[in-house]
Amino acid sequence: MYILGAGMAGCLAGVLNSDAILLEQAPSKGEIPTHKALLRFRSDKIGKICAINFDKVAVKKSIYYDGREYRTPDLRLVNLYSKKVAGGYYARSILDLSDVERYIAPEGFHEMLLKRCAGRIHYGCSVTALNREVIRLADTRDPVERVGEPVISTLPMPIMCKIVGRDHAVEFWQEYINVIRYRVKNCNIYQTMYYPDPSIAIYRASVLRDLLIIEAVKNAPNDEAADQLVFESLGIRKSDVELMDYSKQMGKIAPVPEDFRKDTILNLTIRFGVYSLGRFSCWRNVLLDDVYDDALKIRSFIDRPMYDVVLASHEGGVA
Repeated sequence: MYILGAGMAGCLAGVLNSDAILLEQAPSKGEIPTHKALLRFRSDKIGKICAINFDKVAVKKSIYYDGREYRTPDLRLVNLYSKKVAGGYYARSILDLSDVERYIAPEGFHEMLLKRCAGRIHYGCSVTALNREVIRLADTRDPVERVGEPVISTLPMPIMCKIVGRDHAVEFWQEYINVIRYRVKNCNIYQTMYYPDPSIAIYRASVLRDLLIIEAVKNAPNDEAADQLVFESLGIRKSDVELMDYSKQMGKIAPVPEDFRKDTILNLTIRFGVYSLGRFSCWRNVLLDDVYDDALKIRSFIDRPMYDVVLASHEGGVA
């Protein structure tokens, strides 16, 4: 089996399929953009399968707008937030501000998964084309011979469409996000604050124990908005925080027509033996819990007749 991409979804698939080879376009491990944004889970099943301890916590959520905190989702603010992070008006997590029970992975979770897959990740492998016999790579590298081996793709759907030559008139909206992380002194809380104001770049801030994660859209006005707004809205003194790091990563997507999305996923499987896995490959907003479930479904699909795979896709499948 081959897995395209060594991001979070690819590494998780690699842990679940211990004989799989991961093809990663980054030149080296140090150049893979590891996940640093908010990461929490509905259960600890991923932690158990990876033998990594997850902490069970209660998370409180709220909205901050125009100097005021909201504990119930005002529809205007919900729509402002959706437009800000997804370019349109869709159902987003801000709709539900009730306290939730979540499982928190340790810091550096992605790096831990990379270590679990060490020795099976081939770097500098940028896929340009594929069929059922070979996976063709950029530059002068020799193609990878599949010879019937299944492929799990975590590459974004528009990239896979280009690789297999699938024409479409669908517009894929995606946005990179900026992530700033701080360490907070004498802190042990689990909270999330949403910022729907379109005039500032920051859209969400979360405190996980003593780690403050601030997420901002790349193209929002006033991208230089001071993090002081976050400190004030959460009641955290600036003197109690210490900057850790700053990063950019692919973050938000907007929905595409369901018929096109599912047909693309099914077409990749039937024609090319490629199984799509993850948020960007399936082009839908999912948590990593869902990626884990889909990875197990794919593993069962691989050993089943293609008729059953097609039938499952029409009943929901991993699309």
